[in-house]
Amino acid sequence: MPAAGEIRKTTYSARPATAQEYATGTQDRALHPACVYFTWKTNIMKLAPSISKICVALVVLVAIGSNPGGALAAPGPLDGKVFIADAGVTGKAADEEDDVITFANGTFHSSICDQWGYNKGEYTESGAGDALSFEVETVSEKDGRLRWKGVIKGDAIEGSFIHLRKPSFFRPNRDPVEHWFKGKVKS
Repeated sequence: MPAAGEIRKTTYSARPATAQEYATGTQDRALHPACVYFTWKTNIMKLAPSISKICVALVVLVAIGSNPGGALAAPGPLDGKVFIADAGVTGKAADEEDDVITFANGTFHSSICDQWGYNKGEYTESGAGDALSFEVETVSEKDGRLRWKGVIKGDAIEGSFIHLRKPSFFRPNRDPVEHWFKGKVKS
């Protein structure tokens, strides 16, 4: 340890000082605390290419893990079908005509609902042979949700949907409205 008032040249190594070295004044062999950050940053920069490779590998593993079969899902029995349908409030005549209902890539789309901002929805189907049932929910940011249930028999489609209207300031608890739809395969 230097005498009082004596200036001493300090040399630093590549390791941080221990608490004991600071207490005894022998930290001249340790890295100055202000330099620890720069050494750490330099070491991280050397590892950057390895870190990016690990990140890419993790993304690939997550993508494979989210698809257990390891392959893309096969198209469903409804995919590729297009229907022209009419719809109306249950118990009343049709108020929407020539709606184009499309099943493609596991999604359901009703063209007449585009004007209210409804998107496509993923459908589920059940049944086999000539009669297939399906269910789907489509969502609109400004209008609410539509819950569809239907049956396809041969070239005909028929079913209902419930309009769950989005609450508003003046109508926070709006009642759902049930509709019917019926149509045939687009020719």
